[in-house]
Amino acid sequence: MEAIMEKLSIYGNNLKKKESKRQEDIQKAKHLAPFTYVLGMKGKNFRRHIAIAFNFWYAVNGADMDWIFRLIDLLHNGSLVIDDIQDNSELRRGKPAAHLLYGVPLSINAANYAYFDALRVLLERNSLRAVEIFTEELLNLHHGQGMELYWRDWEIFAPNDDPKKYIPTEDEYVEVIAKKTSGQFILLARIMRLRKHKGKPDVDLTNLAYMAGVYFQIRDDFMNLTSQEYTDTKGFCEDISEGKLSFPVIHALNKVSDEVKDRLIKLLKARSTSEKVKLEVLDILNSSGALRYTKEKLARLRVGIEKEIESLGENQLLEQVMETLWVED
Repeated sequence: MEAIMEKLSIYGNNLKKKESKRQEDIQKAKHLAPFTYVLGMKGKNFRRHIAIAFNFWYAVNGADMDWIFRLIDLLHNGSLVIDDIQDNSELRRGKPAAHLLYGVPLSINAANYAYFDALRVLLERNSLRAVEIFTEELLNLHHGQGMELYWRDWEIFAPNDDPKKYIPTEDEYVEVIAKKTSGQFILLARIMRLRKHKGKPDVDLTNLAYMAGVYFQIRDDFMNLTSQEYTDTKGFCEDISEGKLSFPVIHALNKVSDEVKDRLIKLLKARSTSEKVKLEVLDILNSSGALRYTKEKLARLRVGIEKEIESLGENQLLEQVMETLWVED
């Protein structure tokens, strides 16, 4: 009789646990809605394609690639929710930004939950080194993002302040975006290297990941100001509305006369959605040669990336992925 009662007790406890888990899942679906909304948007899955291409060198097994994909999705889409809040963006992939639908507080919480869920994915692998890599690169990412925000909100465009403040150099900008954007690619390369097939050579893709991230960000800066596709999905020259210190803007600010510099700073500081204002900013960037210089910079970066791929060994998958990104002359 006691054995029967014990079995019934265990059965009852299991039912309670299942019900508790069901209720928790229902709650998660509610408070993670901003993240799920962005996750469900149709993107290009560029980071997944990069991971598949990197795997040419590492031959990570399918089970490990599954959780690596999960890690990428959590970090990337969580960061998109936060980016849209910090940039006051209205559109994400042609749809209203998550925080406009669900509010800023819930959106921040959902994105932070995604970051910690990504950490949980690594903890389940029982790899202290993977957690260390994750922490290092997430700190780099937030350092880079923080400096970009600081330059924008507290340096050049600080309210009621002298506009002739310190302008970041091109090298400083590249250093910051390497932490902010390259960091995600470097994290991917380092984690995959940990799980590589034992029969594969120990290839270090850190430098390639660094260069790819820098190219990706400067390309994004350029396309935001010149691409119809970006206009359709994010709005016309959204970076100007944000007042972003993008690569072309920094080049112009370091090159033009004080009079033009003051005018450009004033226009960007206004963070206007006016097409007239945006066209004036574009005119300055064109007349100063900033957009042309940005395109030339991308061409030089492309050469460096192609040489790095060649030095690592031919990888047709990666070459095909990068082919979709090259900005042609």
